[in-house]
Amino acid sequence: MSNYYLPSQHNGVVNSVFNNTDWNIVGNDSKYVKLTGSTMTGGLSCVGITSTGGTNNFMTNITLPTTYSASPNTSVPSSSQLGGSITLNFTPASAISGTITNILTISLPVGVWLMNYRVGFTVTSGSGSVSSYIMSLSTTSTALDVGTRICDNATSTISSSGNNNEVGDIGICYLTVTSVKSYYLNYYALFSGTIQASGYITAIRIG
Repeated sequence: MSNYYLPSQHNGVVNSVFNNTDWNIVGNDSKYVKLTGSTMTGGLSCVGITSTGGTNNFMTNITLPTTYSASPNTSVPSSSQLGGSITLNFTPASAISGTITNILTISLPVGVWLMNYRVGFTVTSGSGSVSSYIMSLSTTSTALDVGTRICDNATSTISSSGNNNEVGDIGICYLTVTSVKSYYLNYYALFSGTIQASGYITAIRIG
C-alpha cells in the first residue's frame, strides 16, 4: 500500500481530488482487507464499532419515545423510557420536632435515575425558628443516609409574612437501581412556633 498524504499536501487543494490508487493493496498483505478482486477467508479482528446496516441496540428493556407533541402531549416519556419521570409531592402538614420523620416514599423501577428532592418549612402564624435541620433520601424510613444527607446547623428565623417565610434545602443525586426499590424522604429538625413541613421527590430516568 502506498503512502497516503494529507489532501492539502497531495493535491494542492484541500479535498479536491481523491486518489484511489493510494488504497490499492499490492500482493497478499495480511494486514489489510482487500476491497475488490479477492475472497477473504478466516477470522477478522476489528477494533472499534462495526455495523452491518441494521440497528445497533445500546440497551435492552428500555424504549425511546418516537415523537413529541405540544398539543395533545401524548408522547411524554413514561417511567420505562429515557427521560421519563416520577414526581411525588407532600401536602404540607405539621412538622415534628426532634424526631426523624418520613414524608414521602418513592418506588423506583430498575434503571439509572437522577433524583431531585426537597424539604421545606414554613410558619403558619407569627414567627418561628428552625435549627439543626437535616434531610436525606434514605433506604429506610427511620434513618438519614450519609450519601444523600444535607445538613444545616444554623438557626433560621422565619415569619408568616414577608419574604423570610420559608427555609429548606434541595438535594440532587444519582441512583442505580438493579431491582425495584423504595427510597424515603426523611428529615430531622428542631422547631419553635407553629411550623409546617412540605417536600417533593422527582426521579428522572437517564439509563
